[in-house]
Amino acid sequence: MKKLIFSICVILSTGYTLVNAQETIVKILNDDTFYNPASQLTFMTDINNTLKISDILKPEYQKEFIHVSGEIPAFGMISSSVWMKFSVQNFLDSSPYIKIVNPALDTVEYFLINNLGQLVHHHLTGDFEKVNDRTIRSWEFLQDMNIKDSEKYTCYVKISSVSSSVTASIQIAHLKKFYESKNSEAIWQGLYFGLILFMLVSNLFLFFSLRENSYLYFGLFIACIGLMFALLNGFGIQYLGDDLVIYNIYVPLVGSLAGIFIILFTSSFLNARIKTPKLHIWLLSLIGLYIIIIGMNVAGLHFISSQLLLYNSIFVLFFIMFVAIKAWSDGFVPSKYFLFSWSFFVSGFIIFLLREYGLIEVNKFNGNILQVSSTITILFISFALSKKINIYIDNKNEAQELALMTALENEKLVSNQNLLLEAKVLQRTIDLQQSITTLSKQGKDLHEVNAFKDKVFSIISHDLKSPIATLAGLLKLMKIKSLNELERTKVVESLEIALKSTKNLLDNILAWANKQDKSASDTDEIELYSLVEDILDLFQYQADIKGIQLHNHAEEGFHIYTNRNMLQLVLRNLVSNAIKFTPKNGSIDVFMKQDYLDLSILVKDSGIGMSPETLSNLFKANRHTSTRGTENEKGTGLGLILSKEFVDKYNGKLSVVSEPGKGSTFTIRLRQAIPVLETVMN
Repeated sequence: MKKLIFSICVILSTGYTLVNAQETIVKILNDDTFYNPASQLTFMTDINNTLKISDILKPEYQKEFIHVSGEIPAFGMISSSVWMKFSVQNFLDSSPYIKIVNPALDTVEYFLINNLGQLVHHHLTGDFEKVNDRTIRSWEFLQDMNIKDSEKYTCYVKISSVSSSVTASIQIAHLKKFYESKNSEAIWQGLYFGLILFMLVSNLFLFFSLRENSYLYFGLFIACIGLMFALLNGFGIQYLGDDLVIYNIYVPLVGSLAGIFIILFTSSFLNARIKTPKLHIWLLSLIGLYIIIIGMNVAGLHFISSQLLLYNSIFVLFFIMFVAIKAWSDGFVPSKYFLFSWSFFVSGFIIFLLREYGLIEVNKFNGNILQVSSTITILFISFALSKKINIYIDNKNEAQELALMTALENEKLVSNQNLLLEAKVLQRTIDLQQSITTLSKQGKDLHEVNAFKDKVFSIISHDLKSPIATLAGLLKLMKIKSLNELERTKVVESLEIALKSTKNLLDNILAWANKQDKSASDTDEIELYSLVEDILDLFQYQADIKGIQLHNHAEEGFHIYTNRNMLQLVLRNLVSNAIKFTPKNGSIDVFMKQDYLDLSILVKDSGIGMSPETLSNLFKANRHTSTRGTENEKGTGLGLILSKEFVDKYNGKLSVVSEPGKGSTFTIRLRQAIPVLETVMN
């Protein structure tokens, strides 16, 4: 037995030596033929990615080259560089071209060595190079071999990739032959990406129409699958932007997004959260692994993220199959269509894995197995979605029919009761509405009365007490007989001022009380100059005491329509305030400004002005305050609030502009106050 095993080993080693020693040459004899050097190809692996062509040409490395098995050289997903070698002899007049069929390779380096062992041509390319910068502007790696005679040459091709499988089918032919074959490849890829785009748009349309998340997740999965194959086939660098030539290193990112969206689609389509709640938690945890892979890919760990994407996707594919089987066993009918569709993708992925790990040879059939299987899966899942829609529509129709029948029966049972109760309900409703209306009106009236009462008592207790106390004190002084005539005159003048102040306060309170009557909104035709003049005459004595000049700038003979009492009250308060806060020898001016049918009346003083904080609280009833004037005059604190409420009631606006030390300007804007005839004349 030992002799037999030894003999077999000797025979195998002898055969292997003969294979290695056999020298074959790729002979270019026809410009209308593709030449595949796979049968003459040998390779070696540069594990550390440190060898140069000068090292490779040394005898010790030449011994490490072994023959490639299969028609397409495939070395799996490795981080090492692969050196391939073959001999070629060109018998045509023009130089042939060489194409490396794998646009996702990071590095493709071509070396041409003559019979003397000298490097006569070198070209470096890969997915880092822009399409416009390549010798032949194409997403494929196509370049001139620079063989212009019939001498024998040795070609070395170095390839590497960190984001995809290191696979490189080599073709040699005339340039015209490559262009002819490119059309058929473009047609196939055009059909594929056209189908992907159509399925994406249709699913997004269904999502926005039905608001069903399954269509959104499936549409995004389709988009990621299409983008991933676009990157792997080189279309990303040509069509997504030639300036960004590092698309391919982000294949793990796009693949992880596709995995996330297919998990979300599976959960939504199979209703896993309800049908299989425990498995649903595991599905969501797998999303976390994909997120980790995305983070590693963005951080620059491209090879590791590619490996993790492969391993995680294996588990996800079979776990999704398990969830679908569980949902089907629980009686969820659409899951069988999903299971049937998903089996194509799983089968294609299994063939892809067997090819990656060298258990089967790479050929034209399984070279695009993932692209083909994903296309079939997308089509059948679309059919499964349509079946789900049909089931949903049937269930909805049955539910509507049942609801209609139930409603008709209930209508018959309830109709008689409705007739009997309708009259009672109507009468009770009328009574209730009347009661509610009455109570609401009473409550509103009571609230207004209480609010008005609180305001009046607050003002009386705060502002009326001081003037009355002043009057009492002055009357006591009058009883003193020792006062001379001059002193008595001053006391009388003070009494008159105090009485006017008290009267002004009472006028405001009474006006406020009358304001509660909503019917008091009559308008009068008023000659503005005369009205302003009457107001200024009323305060002339107080102004003279402080040496303040009062000026009426209103246009004589100018008529307006508004409520006379309102305008008199507002002007009284504004002029009174202006006198109060204007120092001695100041001035107060009343202007008018016409804006078509609107009129603005401005009361401007040269007083002490107001700070921004005072302005912000000026017309707020809940911030009611009283401030002493420049001669320590006491005010009511009610005038401006009352003026604002009156102007608002008559569809007007009261505003103020003021700065500390620069006086104040109050503006009364009255809407539609000017007669049309007056406007036309002006």
